[in-house]
Amino acid sequence: KFITGGECVDYFSTMLRTGGPGFQGLSILLVPAGSPGVKIQKLKAAGWWAGNTTLVTYEDVQVPVGNLVGSEGMGLPIMATVMNGERLIGCVGALRAARTLLSE
Repeated sequence: KFITGGECVDYFSTMLRTGGPGFQGLSILLVPAGSPGVKIQKLKAAGWWAGNTTLVTYEDVQVPVGNLVGSEGMGLPIMATVMNGERLIGCVGALRAARTLLSE
């Protein structure tokens, strides 16, 4: 529900259940931010005010079948692959901060 930059995007990539139990029932859809039923609310951030942290809620949102990313039921493997890049970015940022602290 929480996302950074939620007020300045055209689409949300959203993992949702399209099948049975377990991770095989999860898929990813691109949800247009301007769709009826999509509510975007800016949240007060504790420190990173420029991050544009928002709460996104969906209520009876209809999304075309063509907005499915990959195959139905492949949401978790797709998201895990995408998160590898996110983890790398986090590691690089942490290393840079540590080097800066050690050099000062």
